[in-house]
Amino acid sequence: MARARRLLEDILSRRDPQGYYVVVFEQPSETLGEVLREVEEKLRAGFVVEDIGSIVIVRSRSRNAVKELVLAALKRGLRIKTG
Repeated sequence: MARARRLLEDILSRRDPQGYYVVVFEQPSETLGEVLREVEEKLRAGFVVEDIGSIVIVRSRSRNAVKELVLAALKRGLRIKTG
Protein backbone atom coordinates (compact mmCIF):
# COMPACT_ATOMS: atom_id res chain seq x y z
CA MET A 1 0.00 0.00 0.00
CA ALA A 2 2.91 2.34 0.68
CA ARG A 3 4.09 1.83 -2.90
CA ALA A 4 0.68 2.78 -4.23
CA ARG A 5 0.59 5.90 -2.05
CA ARG A 6 4.04 7.02 -3.21
CA LEU A 7 3.15 6.32 -6.83
CA LEU A 8 -0.08 8.32 -6.55
CA GLU A 9 1.72 11.23 -4.88
CA ASP A 10 4.26 11.25 -7.70
CA ILE A 11 1.64 11.16 -10.47
CA LEU A 12 -0.78 13.62 -8.87
CA SER A 13 1.90 16.14 -7.93
CA ARG A 14 2.54 17.06 -11.56
CA ARG A 15 0.55 17.95 -14.65
CA ASP A 16 1.65 18.31 -18.24
CA PRO A 17 1.59 21.79 -19.88
CA GLN A 18 -2.01 21.25 -21.04
CA GLY A 19 -3.16 20.53 -17.46
CA TYR A 20 -3.50 16.75 -17.71
CA TYR A 21 -2.32 14.19 -15.19
CA VAL A 22 -0.18 11.63 -17.02
CA VAL A 23 0.12 7.89 -16.30
CA VAL A 24 2.57 5.79 -18.32
CA PHE A 25 1.97 2.04 -18.47
CA GLU A 26 4.79 -0.34 -19.38
CA GLN A 27 4.08 -3.54 -21.33
CA PRO A 28 0.34 -2.89 -21.58
CA SER A 29 -2.15 -5.69 -22.08
CA GLU A 30 -5.84 -6.03 -22.79
CA THR A 31 -6.36 -5.72 -19.05
CA LEU A 32 -5.54 -2.01 -19.32
CA GLY A 33 -8.45 -1.53 -21.71
CA GLU A 34 -10.77 -3.28 -19.28
CA VAL A 35 -9.56 -1.13 -16.38
CA LEU A 36 -9.99 2.06 -18.43
CA ARG A 37 -13.56 1.10 -19.38
CA GLU A 38 -14.45 0.27 -15.77
CA VAL A 39 -13.14 3.58 -14.44
CA GLU A 40 -14.77 5.56 -17.28
CA GLU A 41 -18.13 3.91 -16.57
CA LYS A 42 -17.83 4.28 -12.80
CA LEU A 43 -16.80 7.94 -12.77
CA ARG A 44 -18.02 9.05 -16.21
CA ALA A 45 -14.53 10.39 -16.76
CA GLY A 46 -12.70 10.64 -20.03
CA PHE A 47 -9.16 9.60 -20.80
CA VAL A 48 -6.84 10.48 -23.66
CA VAL A 49 -4.96 7.31 -24.60
CA GLU A 50 -1.82 7.15 -26.75
CA ASP A 51 -0.45 3.72 -27.68
CA ILE A 52 3.26 3.96 -28.45
CA GLY A 53 4.51 0.42 -28.97
CA SER A 54 5.62 -1.02 -25.65
CA ILE A 55 4.08 1.80 -23.58
CA VAL A 56 0.67 3.39 -23.29
CA ILE A 57 0.27 6.97 -22.11
CA VAL A 58 -3.03 7.81 -20.42
CA ARG A 59 -3.98 11.42 -19.69
CA SER A 60 -6.89 12.83 -17.72
CA ARG A 61 -7.80 16.16 -16.17
CA SER A 62 -9.65 14.41 -13.36
CA ARG A 63 -7.55 13.79 -10.28
CA ASN A 64 -10.09 11.29 -8.93
CA ALA A 65 -10.20 9.36 -12.22
CA VAL A 66 -6.40 9.03 -12.26
CA LYS A 67 -6.42 7.86 -8.64
CA GLU A 68 -9.05 5.19 -9.39
CA LEU A 69 -7.19 4.14 -12.55
CA VAL A 70 -3.86 3.72 -10.79
CA LEU A 71 -5.33 1.75 -7.88
CA ALA A 72 -7.33 -0.55 -10.18
CA ALA A 73 -4.31 -1.08 -12.44
CA LEU A 74 -2.05 -1.97 -9.52
CA LYS A 75 -4.62 -4.47 -8.22
CA ARG A 76 -4.53 -6.19 -11.61
CA GLY A 77 -0.75 -6.26 -11.74
CA LEU A 78 -0.20 -3.66 -14.47
CA ARG A 79 3.19 -1.94 -14.48
CA ILE A 80 3.25 1.84 -14.17
CA LYS A 81 6.37 3.75 -15.10
CA THR A 82 7.48 6.49 -12.72
CA GLY A 83 9.83 9.41 -12.96
